[in-house]
Amino acid sequence: QGGTVWRGCRGGQEGIGGMMSELDDLFGCNPDVKIDIEQAIGRLTFREATVLYLWAVCEKSQIEVADFLGLHERTIRRILTNISNKCPD
Repeated sequence: QGGTVWRGCRGGQEGIGGMMSELDDLFGCNPDVKIDIEQAIGRLTFREATVLYLWAVCEKSQIEVADFLGLHERTIRRILTNISNKCPD
């Protein structure tokens, strides 16, 4: 499974473009929030954005994300912590 191209969890576009599209569905009503989210996602590495997408948008558990990406659960936990540390309060 590791290295497999992920298809949008709601049948959307693939990859980060799909993530932006699905986040637009969630937060599209407020353009300021959308811009803030796009900027925050833009600061993430591809790996971080992929983990965030699978965990937050697709509602996969940390174990499921780890299995899908071929990583250890503690690595996923560390990535999510790093994402949290990158985001301003």
